Amino acid sequence: MVKNINQDKGRGYLSLNEQTIVALEELGLGKVQARIYNVLANLGVSNARVLAKNAKVATQDVYRILNELIDIGLVIKKISRPIQYVPLPLHEGLSLLLKRKKKTFDILEKTVSKLAKSNMNSEFSPAMIGGFLFVPAKEPIDKIVIKMFETAESGVDLMNDKKDICYSARAKFSNCMCNALNRGIIIREIIFSQEDSVLPIEDSEVLNNNKNYNQKQIKMATPAIMVIKDKKELFIATSTKILANSQPFLWTNNPILVNIVQEWYNNIWDQNGNIMIGLAEYLYSE
Repeated sequence: MVKNINQDKGRGYLSLNEQTIVALEELGLGKVQARIYNVLANLGVSNARVLAKNAKVATQDVYRILNELIDIGLVIKKISRPIQYVPLPLHEGLSLLLKRKKKTFDILEKTVSKLAKSNMNSEFSPAMIGGFLFVPAKEPIDKIVIKMFETAESGVDLMNDKKDICYSARAKFSNCMCNALNRGIIIREIIFSQEDSVLPIEDSEVLNNNKNYNQKQIKMATPAIMVIKDKKELFIATSTKILANSQPFLWTNNPILVNIVQEWYNNIWDQNGNIMIGLAEYLYSE
């Protein structure tokens, strides 16, 4: 994961010196390698003992690290007594490391592309495993939600917080929702909000005008964030934090648990207000 080299959450903005070390680490140097190279670059030319004192690293470790930096191409050894070490200027060293990083990335990108093409028919689906899956935060959650829309055969029930809808969910899932609706999938969506006024959410035109889409907004705290597919699969957040994919989710196709949650969802739907968007009947019930 790439760090923000301008800011550290605990201490505010980093100094230029600290930013340099972070950049060197991001470009492939170890923590001590980055520190020693940065100190040497600031000193200009130095021997190991002086460098060890300034970098606050044991002399025997400095000798080892300097040899590693020589192999990388960032330091040149000057034959003298004592032996002196000459650094590549920082801007040149950073440029060298960046070029190597890009080259490595290009090779990796080609390899990944080749592997992806050779595995086009082995795409992951939770239903392939079954049971209970604890899904970590971020991208895996988004992929499973999209897969549920893509593989739905009759209907999808959604429950979400209005703030999450406005801030993140629609931008990521609007296209797959529209594609599902256009395939004839019935989508019901319950949106919770604690705001004084319950107003329609600005959805895409395709979503709002599709006869297969129904939406209800309920003024109360969000009891759950979840997706139910075809009354057979449940994907539910482990808490009700805003920005749902910042927390783990639980996926299951356990029929007992799915049926319990489906009945609970149906009760909330039936007992709370009128449909705000959409006129479709809920046709995929038994």
